[in-house]
Amino acid sequence: MLIFMALPGNNQLKLLEISSNNISDDVCQVIATTMKENQSLKRLEMYENPISGEGVAVILKALQYNNTLAILGIPKYCDEVTNKIIGLQTFVNKRRKDSNCTVNLKINFS
Repeated sequence: MLIFMALPGNNQLKLLEISSNNISDDVCQVIATTMKENQSLKRLEMYENPISGEGVAVILKALQYNNTLAILGIPKYCDEVTNKIIGLQTFVNKRRKDSNCTVNLKINFS
């Protein structure tokens, strides 16, 4: 979790791969807060972590204020949760477009 404290002021890091690190929904709130401020990270991979759809939703809602993250890699979910996540992805991309951001968010499930 310490790595997320350093991200807001970091303008060099482009990829953060934190798969298989036991990241939980509690950490998703920290990630969300960080992503509102960080404007350099382009790819965040969080595969194989015990994150629920609600944890992902917290991050996605924060990403409407982030103009650089292009790829979010998350665990695979059931169809119902996946559809909700895709709906939030659409919302984020619309908000980004409305604020003249040219970076669309893509979600990879694994």
